[in-house]
Amino acid sequence: MTKFGIAIIKLLSKLPLSVLYGLSGLVYLIVYHIVGYRKELVREQLKLSFPEKSEQERKRIEKSFFHYFADLIVEIVKGISIKPEEIKKRFVFENLELLEKYYENGQSAIAVMGHFGNWEYACLTFSLQGKHQLNGVYKPLHNKPFDQLFIDLRSRFGSKLTAMKEIYDVLEEEQEKDEITLTGLIADQTPRPHKGYWMEFLNRDTPVFLGCERISKKFNLPIVFVDIRRKKRGQYTCRFVELVTDPHKYSDGEITEIHTKALEKAIRESPETWIWTHKRWKHKRPEDLPEEMYSKRYTGGV
Repeated sequence: MTKFGIAIIKLLSKLPLSVLYGLSGLVYLIVYHIVGYRKELVREQLKLSFPEKSEQERKRIEKSFFHYFADLIVEIVKGISIKPEEIKKRFVFENLELLEKYYENGQSAIAVMGHFGNWEYACLTFSLQGKHQLNGVYKPLHNKPFDQLFIDLRSRFGSKLTAMKEIYDVLEEEQEKDEITLTGLIADQTPRPHKGYWMEFLNRDTPVFLGCERISKKFNLPIVFVDIRRKKRGQYTCRFVELVTDPHKYSDGEITEIHTKALEKAIRESPETWIWTHKRWKHKRPEDLPEEMYSKRYTGGV
């Protein structure tokens, strides 16, 4: 992405979302019908994740996903310049008091989520309404102008951003200063085979990052799951689900299984709003993986 391309995106963001949804229809036509962007990958992943569904049902999910994907693109573009009043109408928290309880007790926490619903609007809206200082953990992009665009987007209402490799140092500093923060983690990326915890996810043997669990235990942070639901075009609700209150009560791997299963439940209930174009299952579990790095509850093959 060039600086000129970034300038065009910023200009487009000034358009009303109603106009951008018109462009979304064009994006859908190009991405799904003309280019067929990762269509076969999406189809295969849906088939393996939902073998119990008919081909017709999976086809409906596939098309609904690509419509959502096109809408999500223009919604994120609009996020660059959206007004606080508008985004608070489009993204509604149902139980913000759950996190406020932690804040009133002087307690920091972790909010874990997936690429599900509109996670960018969750960040922006919480920055406006949440009492905790939001600290979003991210992986820097190789394209510097594009990376800066997302940094500017996510921090425009006051959120902090921290690269994953720096999060431990940042959290130690926050605790020393008695800062009350909410660490935001997107936990459905794909780790390297020997670095992930392997478990069953959407009917398949899947590696999961251990970062959420390790951060929770190291800094004694409770974990809530961010369950985002799309009610209709451009309208989302979010419910926080309390997953872990005392991380030291759990054995290795348990917390990772808890938050991954929470995401799986949400995806099964609303499969069209998870990013199926991501190559989530590109690795196979190594045969020499230590026992503590995979779930004993999974009965499938290596």
